[in-house]
Amino acid sequence: MYNMLFGRNVMADSLLEKIGLSKDDFRRYRDAWAEGNELHVLTRNGGVEHEEYEDEVYDRLSKHPNFLRLEISEYDNTYETYVFSLETPLDNLKNYDIM
Repeated sequence: MYNMLFGRNVMADSLLEKIGLSKDDFRRYRDAWAEGNELHVLTRNGGVEHEEYEDEVYDRLSKHPNFLRLEISEYDNTYETYVFSLETPLDNLKNYDIM
């Protein structure tokens, strides 16, 4: 439903591959995009779901060598964005920028 409403970044798989991850690593993955030298991965792992996925997802991903931080949406705490560093900065590749 999310992708039907908001679309998806067609480069997401390639971006995730740059840090050795895939959509499956995030459990409730929604989208991914690059902003400069950061890769942002939007998930629906927050809210009451956070505790359920904390051991399986957050604990594992927070140990990734490129992990920078976890951002929780101000508007809907069920959305969490995992932010990773990229070795090579990319020019703000967000949804719909590449089609």
